[in-house]
Amino acid sequence: MKQNRLVVAVLASAAALTASAFGGVTGSALTIIGNVDGKTGSFEVPANWGTWENGNYGMPYQGVLGEIKTDSGEVLGTLTNVGFEYIADPVISLAFSITAGPAGGIFTFSSAVLSFGAFDAEARASASLTVTDNDGNGATAVGLYGVNKVYRANYNGAIPGPTQFTTLQNGLTSGAFDSVSGNEQFPGGGLYAPVGIIVDQQASYSFTLTGNDSASGTSVYVTREIPAPGALALLGLGGLITGRRRR
Repeated sequence: MKQNRLVVAVLASAAALTASAFGGVTGSALTIIGNVDGKTGSFEVPANWGTWENGNYGMPYQGVLGEIKTDSGEVLGTLTNVGFEYIADPVISLAFSITAGPAGGIFTFSSAVLSFGAFDAEARASASLTVTDNDGNGATAVGLYGVNKVYRANYNGAIPGPTQFTTLQNGLTSGAFDSVSGNEQFPGGGLYAPVGIIVDQQASYSFTLTGNDSASGTSVYVTREIPAPGALALLGLGGLITGRRRR
């Protein structure tokens, strides 16, 4: 079925700026897709919702009040807030809040693919989820990445292709007129995990959500260059020299 796209693409002028800042961005700034019983609708965030500052592009967490609709006009979900930031370090941050339509459905929030010059990288990621029941019969979000995970961080290829860095945060169930929250980090403790040579990265949330209920989340995915062995050796030598001088 043809998707009902409220906004079709990032503007060409923004794409040119993006290429300068990051080496390239593939896809819209943020794409949200809803699906229920084979009926699909989507919402793509336009470039003019964000701002540029010092080569970084983003949109603060803010009210959007946009609906994801099928071609026939059925409301699959209502976006109450979205936010994102792409930083040239590189970093991808996502934030969202959505309320499902009466039938519930599957919702996927995907960042652009952020590309850059190849480097030997290490990375870390964290993601949170809150689920709220709005109609008194409980609320459930089931993650669609890995085993019940709602968030995926990717590199060297767009999701669902290679390569997965990590999946985070289990789906949640809340009681009647209640909310429940969770968060998860990898590798945790502010540490980084090695990933090898990297040329791009992407982040996404994907989950099912029960009808009339709400889900929100925030996440950050950071990669950085691993110091070359020669540089580490020089740092170690500098430490030894300093130690000898102190003695």
